[in-house]
Amino acid sequence: MIKLLFMELCNLPSFVHLFLPGDVGNYYYGQGHPMKPHRIRMTHNLLLNYGLYRKLEVYRPTPATFEEMTKYHSDDYMMFLKNIRPDNISDYTKQMQRFNVGEDCPVFDGVFEFCQLSCGGSLAAATKLNRKHADIAINWMGGLHHAKKSEASGFCYSNDIVLAILELLKHHQRVLYVDIDIHHGDGVEEAFYTTDRVMTVSFHKYGEYFPGTGDLKDIGAEKGKYYALNFPLRDGIDDEAYERIFRPVIQKVMESFQPCAIVLQCGADSLTGDRLGCFNLTLKGHGKCVAFLKKFGIPLMLVGGGGYTIRNVSRCWTYETSVAVDTEIANELPYNDYFEYFGPDFKLHIEKSNMTNQNTQDYLEKTMTRLFENLRELPYAPSVQMQPIPPDSIYVPDKALLEDHSNPDIRNPSAIYDRAVEHEGEYYDGSKEGVKDAQKMSDDAISANDFYVRYYVGHKGKFGHEFLEFEFRPNGQLRYANNSNYKNDTIIRKEAFISPAVLQELKRIVEDSEIMQEDDANWPEPDKVGRQELEILMNNEHISFTTGKIGSLADVNNSKDPDGLRSFYYLVQDLKCLVFSLIGLHFKIKPI
Repeated sequence: MIKLLFMELCNLPSFVHLFLPGDVGNYYYGQGHPMKPHRIRMTHNLLLNYGLYRKLEVYRPTPATFEEMTKYHSDDYMMFLKNIRPDNISDYTKQMQRFNVGEDCPVFDGVFEFCQLSCGGSLAAATKLNRKHADIAINWMGGLHHAKKSEASGFCYSNDIVLAILELLKHHQRVLYVDIDIHHGDGVEEAFYTTDRVMTVSFHKYGEYFPGTGDLKDIGAEKGKYYALNFPLRDGIDDEAYERIFRPVIQKVMESFQPCAIVLQCGADSLTGDRLGCFNLTLKGHGKCVAFLKKFGIPLMLVGGGGYTIRNVSRCWTYETSVAVDTEIANELPYNDYFEYFGPDFKLHIEKSNMTNQNTQDYLEKTMTRLFENLRELPYAPSVQMQPIPPDSIYVPDKALLEDHSNPDIRNPSAIYDRAVEHEGEYYDGSKEGVKDAQKMSDDAISANDFYVRYYVGHKGKFGHEFLEFEFRPNGQLRYANNSNYKNDTIIRKEAFISPAVLQELKRIVEDSEIMQEDDANWPEPDKVGRQELEILMNNEHISFTTGKIGSLADVNNSKDPDGLRSFYYLVQDLKCLVFSLIGLHFKIKPI
């Protein structure tokens, strides 16, 4: 009997959930309007081609309902957005003026559905954090921070951030909101101006600049006095200056307010070269804000916001997704559907311009001193009296999508299929399989003389994607994922380190199987019943096998290559037994 030696569990990486409304890129504000929802489609495509989806759980959110949106917005304003269309504008002239809909916030086809997607993504992200299903939840479609209770403003019709914070407050006593958009986060500040349970911190351009709010003297009112912090900035601030103010201010806020959850609005119009902006930040400077907040280890929501040079917006949010999942990505952009947008250099990172930084050291230090004085006025981190927790806003049971009762002759809505957690192999087929294998090895930076094993088995049906996957990495890391309860949106995902002795024993098992001498050319092809993949790197040799599901030894004996397939069959059984034992001992769970 092999004596298994275990190391202590490592500090597990964050579980990051990304919410991507699939159709959001189809919405169009109108010719010449700087807000382009297409930027979300570009971001999604860049994430995909960088392979970052492997580190994420990606979901299509449920659109927010009228009732959910009116938990903050007024009923008459939401009803107006629901009813107005480009072809009936003349019937709503007075309401358009009342609700500030017109030039900056035009009426376009599907404006209410657009709001539902934005709010639905942020509500779903908040729900994931509340349920402790994720450490970080991302909705790049969100971050529309200017919208008011009964008024559109600054290209924003509905305030998904306010709705998400209200959702977070059901489970978290205190929520911190941080805004690094170039424009002041006025809509969020206004919503929570008189409460001590939400602190809003905004770093923004101030002066003759939209929306004209966010003075250093705006500190909150009533119970919320000193719970609004504004850092007004001048043109041209660069990475170094921004970091010098961001880190100490946020550190002091964390010590004084002691938040239980954080929402970070990552508006990309604070980047250099933005069509409407006047700051000089690069992706690295912007991304350091994400990295710094992530280090505190409390539930974190990332949302989008402004950003009007759309090639840089997609660069920024792709890079910040990589920061969230602790993965370095190459500066050389991978080929993608919108590759021509990124010319002429086709690089991820952008260089700062030679614009003058008008934020002097003296100005920044004096402003920071004033903010610290305000923070010293905080009496305490407020607590909340115990009370029943209200139900989550976003809850859609699987039966609501009618998978079980759908007509096989009618195509189901795409939302049904998008609920499945995608395995990386499902993104490629046919001639691209080889590309996928090569890309996986290069992306993970494993050298040819390392030892590495990855196994996947699964299938996709009308209920979703059922699969088991595990890998052993050269550093002893065991990664395991099991989605056998595939009709739910949950997945068992575990990571641990095993000792060198166990890793050596694993290598012996693989060597004894003589699998490296086999070829899958005559093995059964994957089909609708299922697919198996086995990838091994050992002794400077890299080999991948792909075949269909094998029910029993009878299937092996009846195949065109029974000897080779038998080696594969028994090796897979041994690997599964080893993995299930390791997972069971480490986590005291019974694999499905």
